[in-house]
Amino acid sequence: MVKIVTDGAIMCCTLGTGQAKLTVLSQSFRSISGALVATEEDKIGLNDIPSFGVCKCSSPNPPCTPHPQG
Repeated sequence: MVKIVTDGAIMCCTLGTGQAKLTVLSQSFRSISGALVATEEDKIGLNDIPSFGVCKCSSPNPPCTPHPQG
């Protein structure tokens, strides 16, 4: 089943301390209910997806850098 993700989607990391909003930068013409549809190109961490706060996986705790899968 296809899952559609749009601009402004709220994302989180199981090891991060916060949430982040997706910003679609890959295209500007396909939208659903006024929100741009994300493409594979929009899963670039810190470009389209801001940090998820502080990473809880190591000490000292570095910024949680997004690495989307799938």
